[in-house]
Amino acid sequence: MPISKQAMGLLALQALKVIEGNDVTPEPNDTLVIEQAYDNVYARLASEEIVSWSLTEDIPDLFIDPVMWLVAASRVSLFDVDPQTLNIILANSERSIGEITKRTTIDYVPFPVPSEYF
Repeated sequence: MPISKQAMGLLALQALKVIEGNDVTPEPNDTLVIEQAYDNVYARLASEEIVSWSLTEDIPDLFIDPVMWLVAASRVSLFDVDPQTLNIILANSERSIGEITKRTTIDYVPFPVPSEYF
């Protein structure tokens, strides 16, 4: 199910361990920082012509995780992130552009198709 920019921001803040759980309301400044990060990440992806949605539309399912990691990585320096979390965020963000590119190709199959050979 597609998610909004605000929901993406909550996921990024959870990845950064700024907030924990879905019942926590982030600080307004944290929300603003992450929403600006999403706008920047979107602009970068759009300039490379690898997005299939507009800035004002919800983020499609296939792109939630890669975009979330890119957003988190783009603002990691602004939050007090422990080294283990930093490594996880950076490792996932490095793979994200490739994942987004792969998922925008016309031949992408999101789930493995069982072989029809017997």
